[in-house]
Amino acid sequence: MILTSVMASACPVGEKETTLNVHRVMRNFGRYMSPAEMVAFKATDPYGVEKVQDPEIISAAAQLEIAISCADAVLANPTGELLPDKVVFLEGKAKADYIDSYIYFMEEFKTGLTEFREMLLAVVAQKVEVRDYKALKRKADELNDTINHAHKRL
Repeated sequence: MILTSVMASACPVGEKETTLNVHRVMRNFGRYMSPAEMVAFKATDPYGVEKVQDPEIISAAAQLEIAISCADAVLANPTGELLPDKVVFLEGKAKADYIDSYIYFMEEFKTGLTEFREMLLAVVAQKVEVRDYKALKRKADELNDTINHAHKRL
């Protein structure tokens, strides 16, 4: 139980919220994943005049850590308010299957976020002239595909 509280506290709630719920988790995913996506898109924009700077990449990786903590919070206790609203309308095997699919998505998504964070940190560790920003863009696209697939299935 203590682990769950620690995990949930790492995923921020809104200023007027007292408990973590699935809606906050999803908003946090968008909020804390966006900087990494912007790095990937900006770095691969052939018409972009701005170059991505190391502090921006490091900050994006740190913000992904918060998104990862939100996935951890759900995985630590995938019940109640941390489940999608649709689960209320399901019963028996349909409900169990739905929750299994949701947990599978969350595990897959967390893995993708972790890989994305590691890729960002690896890019910063490389010399500018050998950095592979296209790999970052592919990972961002892959994560968005995972999200879109989950929206269709869940």
